[in-house]
Amino acid sequence: MEHPRVRFWFNRAPWLAALAAAALLSGCQGQGPEAPRSDGPRPSWEVQTLADPGLPRRSEPELARCAAAIGLAPERNQPADPTNFGERQPADAFGRAVPAGPALIVLHETVIDEAQTLALFRTPHPNDNDQVSYHLVINPAGDRLRIVPDANRAYGAGMSAFGDFTVRIRPTSVGSVNNVALHLALVSPADGRGDTPGHSGYTDAQYRSAAAQVLLWQARFGIPLSRLTTHAAVDRSHSRYDPRSFRWDQFMAHYRLAAKACGFTAYDTERATY
Repeated sequence: MEHPRVRFWFNRAPWLAALAAAALLSGCQGQGPEAPRSDGPRPSWEVQTLADPGLPRRSEPELARCAAAIGLAPERNQPADPTNFGERQPADAFGRAVPAGPALIVLHETVIDEAQTLALFRTPHPNDNDQVSYHLVINPAGDRLRIVPDANRAYGAGMSAFGDFTVRIRPTSVGSVNNVALHLALVSPADGRGDTPGHSGYTDAQYRSAAAQVLLWQARFGIPLSRLTTHAAVDRSHSRYDPRSFRWDQFMAHYRLAAKACGFTAYDTERATY
């Protein structure tokens, strides 16, 4: 289910307690098998959609050529336990079609270190309240760690919306962007593993890999740069504010170089809405 907040297991390990205190890692609720179709009255909320931006979707050979052109190393597979991710739901509990494909990219940070992050994702969490995952994590060396396949729903932002857009599936749903989101997290630096307003920031290698990954996702799914956002921006529980100390100027410098090298400049439409 989609709950407004995650409840971490404070007694499992000290680093999980610290993580919960920081309230930054997006332990933003999984969603188990979909509830049976409701026979109740039609809900008051309408299904929302995002307008088609009309951008091209590149083929896998084109994406491979782009990755080679910018010298991007292959992903390292670090899969999450199956309890920590799920399926993108094509319909709500009333049988109405809802947006269910990647259309939005959300940036996060891990708050804990790489080893702890991967251990958390590998740990089975049968309770919805404890489920958490991203699609990709980027460590300080710039390595891309694949956690959840793009086709699946990662549990990165529970009570969330992009502007006014959100997806409600269950009758009691608070709304979430997870059904359409691709979640990308940067491993936090050592001085960022607590409840502080900022830290020393991310490495140049992280910005370079993050920019390349965002570009590849845009090209694969036809996502405009205006739909790249942060966990802090989409969170509606008022408890998340990551990625802290993120420098958009550093990110954009790498992004523009990668887009030019790949011939993918069309994905930065320089517009606020498309």
